[in-house]
Amino acid sequence: MPAILPFRNPRQLRGVLLAALLAAAAPLAAAICNVPTTGYPTLAAALADPTCDPIQVAAGTLTESPAITRDVTIAGTGSGSTTIAGWVSVTGAATDAVLGALRIDATSASAPLCYASGLDVRGGAKASGLDLVVVGRPTPTSTCGFFADGFESGDTAAWSARRP
Repeated sequence: MPAILPFRNPRQLRGVLLAALLAAAAPLAAAICNVPTTGYPTLAAALADPTCDPIQVAAGTLTESPAITRDVTIAGTGSGSTTIAGWVSVTGAATDAVLGALRIDATSASAPLCYASGLDVRGGAKASGLDLVVVGRPTPTSTCGFFADGFESGDTAAWSARRP
C-alpha cells in the first residue's frame, strides 16, 4: 500500500520542504537581554547566548570578568551607576564590541598581569563606546596592557581603539 501524504502532488511537498530549509537557514533574531535577571544572572550568561544583542546591564556592581568573542553591544545605566568589578577581554579578528555607560574596575580583581589593565583587546578585535570608565592596576610591564595605567572617557565623545 502506498504511503498517504497530505499533498496532492510533489510540487506542494517541494514547496513545504523549501520553506522549512529557508527557515532553518535564517539567522537568529537578536534580542535585548537584561542582566542580572533569572534568565541571565551574569554578563557571561548573556554573552553565551548568541541571540543576546544588545545586552542591558542594570545599575549596581557585577563581580565577574567576562570574555567577549562576538559582535555585541553592552550598555549599563551610566559609568557612575553600573560597574563590572573585574576585567573585560575582547578577542577575535572579527569581533566588534560596543561598550557604553559602564565602569570597568580591575583594581581589586586578582587578574593576571595582562588583564590588570581592566580592558584587554587582542587579535584584531575592536572595542568602542561612550561614557566608559576603565580603571586598572599598574602593571610592571606595559607590553601586555592595553590601558595599563587606566583610561577614562567622558560622555561627550566616542573613543575607539584597535590593537593588532
